[in-house]
Amino acid sequence: MSIKIVERFERRRTDNELSGKPTPTKPPFKKELCLDQLLTLGVSGLNQLEAFSAYGGTCLHTVIAQLANDHDFLIHRQREHYTHRAGGKTYFTRYSLTDERSIELAQELKASLQQSAEAICVSS
Repeated sequence: MSIKIVERFERRRTDNELSGKPTPTKPPFKKELCLDQLLTLGVSGLNQLEAFSAYGGTCLHTVIAQLANDHDFLIHRQREHYTHRAGGKTYFTRYSLTDERSIELAQELKASLQQSAEAICVSS
């Protein structure tokens, strides 16, 4: 999980505990975590193994499809060879945001998701 998102999540939880409020803390959305990684990594992008390592994402292809279909992002896909421990070969897809319009849309969606999560915590 991205350090900024984790810090924000932990800060909300700590603030709630210190204030004695039973306000639930909403964890980040999968889309938010994925967007954060895509924006942070830039053109080098992200594959499934890296998504799992970064934020525990297990269905990167699904989140990518949602971003492309629901939000009109143009997402570059690059197939990569991978050799696993036993020596067998498999493939992973590396996803990245490469056009300016999609990067701007991603930044706007990420900000919107963050505001939505904060509003949920404040109103609860």
